[in-house]
Amino acid sequence: MSDYKKAILTSSIMILILQVLDLLTTFAVLSRGGTELNPLADFLITNEVFGIPIIWLPKITIPLTLIGSAVYLKMEPTLTRVAVSFWVAGFYTMVIISNSIVLLMQ
Repeated sequence: MSDYKKAILTSSIMILILQVLDLLTTFAVLSRGGTELNPLADFLITNEVFGIPIIWLPKITIPLTLIGSAVYLKMEPTLTRVAVSFWVAGFYTMVIISNSIVLLMQ
């Protein structure tokens, strides 16, 4: 496996973990009386399928798709794709930090 593929795989696993942490911290904020300011996320959180908030579907399937593409696609990822993957991981790290600050302030 090339270095770029390893980097994509690593960042995709990080994104999956960060997505779950984002949801857990978001639900913790909401359970303490906080509000979701993103209208799309609010819709996905408040509506359910089979008793599960819809928000879980894209939060899990998108990173799993990235992991699958890193492992199974024969096309070599570019430096730009690697950079974007790590940027997304960094963005969600900031979201989790923001949620954690809100939790500490409640």
